[in-house]
Amino acid sequence: MECEIENDIQLLKKYITNKDRLLHCVSTAENMARYASLFSIDYNTAYFCGLYHDLAKELSPQEMLDLTESFIKREILPIAYLDFKRETPTLLHGVASAELLIRELGNVPKDRIVAICAHTLGGQGLSRLAKYMFMFDFCEPRRRYKEAHKVFNILIKEKDFDKAYLATYIHQISQLLDKKKNICPESIEGYNEAIAYVTK
Repeated sequence: MECEIENDIQLLKKYITNKDRLLHCVSTAENMARYASLFSIDYNTAYFCGLYHDLAKELSPQEMLDLTESFIKREILPIAYLDFKRETPTLLHGVASAELLIRELGNVPKDRIVAICAHTLGGQGLSRLAKYMFMFDFCEPRRRYKEAHKVFNILIKEKDFDKAYLATYIHQISQLLDKKKNICPESIEGYNEAIAYVTK
């Protein structure tokens, strides 16, 4: 199912027009693939997830909702806290991206679908691939905020996967608290699981 890199980029460009977002997707893919072997993750799988995780990010809120409804009907996996996410449709852009990929490519392995769906908020019981995707979306090297660099250093320089995973939740949740934004319970559950694993 793997495509040539140029074909991969053309599919990305079909839906992503913002230059910074395009560069973010490519950088995420390249860096996830580059370091995948450090964490026993498949190179091609890491590249695929990194490249396409934001495929639906530039669609309208209604388009994201419509794609989400189509995805739910496939019964591939349940979408937790759906009512909460419907109130802020951009939280569903990972699910919408997964639906676009299925429509464009046909059969997409479930582990990739799960990782792309979960990359925005994290959650409980995620695979190593899904955790890796969640972290790298946050700490992709082109990110300009210092918290992203901290997570990247923990993950790549210290090679501490679990500590970096927990740090990602801490920084994301702290940002939402600072902005007085609602926090999806899925992220809280992911944080609770991550801290329990690090401190046990």
